[in-house]
Amino acid sequence: MDYDFIRGKMDDLALSMSMQKAPVPHAKKLEQIALLRDLAQRASDAATGSPHELSRKESVRTLLERMEKMMAGTVVLNQFKLQYRRI
Repeated sequence: MDYDFIRGKMDDLALSMSMQKAPVPHAKKLEQIALLRDLAQRASDAATGSPHELSRKESVRTLLERMEKMMAGTVVLNQFKLQYRRI
């Protein structure tokens, strides 16, 4: 597969994960994370040997870091919500 196509799929998935308003079941989150990991690996493989390999791999890393921070923020927010309900 082409790097740009795979990267587009990653961007679409990341956007859908960040725009989810309703609580997402844990199994669905794990499925999305696994798909994101698979797409990241494919994008990295597709970038290997290209003239823009370093920038493309850095772009994939940056997206994964953003998603990691977003998910960590969601966990913290959910913990605050649980604490608030107990008060």
